[in-house]
Amino acid sequence: MDHNLLSNANTANISSKQCISAQFSESDNAEVRNESLVEEFERKLSVGQQMKSLEDTYLLYCEYGRIEGFNVRKGKHDYFHDNSKELYMKEFECSCKRTKDEKRSTKNKEPIYLKNETRFGCAARLRIGRKKNEEWRVTIFDIQHNHDMVSPDQSYMLRSACSISYAKGNTLKTLVDAGFSIPNAYSYLQQESHGRENVGFLKKDAYNYINRIAKDHRQVEDGDAAELIRHFKNKSNKDILFYWDFQVDENNRMCNFFFRDGWSPVDHEAFGDFVSFDTTYKTNKYNLICAPFTGINHHKNNVMFGLAFMSHETESSFQWLFNTFLESMGGK
Repeated sequence: MDHNLLSNANTANISSKQCISAQFSESDNAEVRNESLVEEFERKLSVGQQMKSLEDTYLLYCEYGRIEGFNVRKGKHDYFHDNSKELYMKEFECSCKRTKDEKRSTKNKEPIYLKNETRFGCAARLRIGRKKNEEWRVTIFDIQHNHDMVSPDQSYMLRSACSISYAKGNTLKTLVDAGFSIPNAYSYLQQESHGRENVGFLKKDAYNYINRIAKDHRQVEDGDAAELIRHFKNKSNKDILFYWDFQVDENNRMCNFFFRDGWSPVDHEAFGDFVSFDTTYKTNKYNLICAPFTGINHHKNNVMFGLAFMSHETESSFQWLFNTFLESMGGK
């Protein structure tokens, strides 16, 4: 027998065993580290421990829930007296605490039975309390759950474990403002964080974050709205066929506006058999949707029939816009 082959085979077996041993060792170390973290959090949340604030307590319990594998939600609270807005007790609980057997519809008298997979009457909770003008302290800390926990590789998807930090939120907004789509911006954060489990929030949270920012900036400021109206009035004085209109929201602030020049009805009369309406364009400052009405002339070139800027793509906004466009074209 070839002694070199035998030696190589033995070396391969030893290397294989060393790799398997290393894998088990890493797994054991991870479990030890996880148990150590759990013990550290349970020490910080034990009865009698002083807490800085309600928010700090909630975030600490959410992080404990992420490590343990359960979702956290805010529970009941009590005030010092009926007319007071000052809390003396607050609970945070496992989201599986309550039971939810049925829900009575407002339209039907018969009860509608809903799924009961996420509520098991779990008793796990954290309660903090305080006396008047004193610090918050842990008064109850139940750690026993009556349901399966989320595995460590899936715990980042727990709702209470998701939060967008200022730094990552700012990075996300900067990328989107630069023209990146939200999925691509989120993919960039995944790469920077070395995995989606380290990003700190889900893709749907990124969508909600960007939409919330956009909503806060979509209303046209009063000064800019007044300047726009002055501009439209000046255009009307120079071109008597110039048409413009705007819509306001429930706070009487401009949210949508439309305009077209005096030549547009002529073009529409000649080339209006086909009208294209596109809402895929957006501006930068207010994140308004730029929605042009266009057609094709006899030279196969695009011709503009009108232009709108919209803050929201709602049924009422589109209804207003299409009625306005028809009115500007003489109802045709």
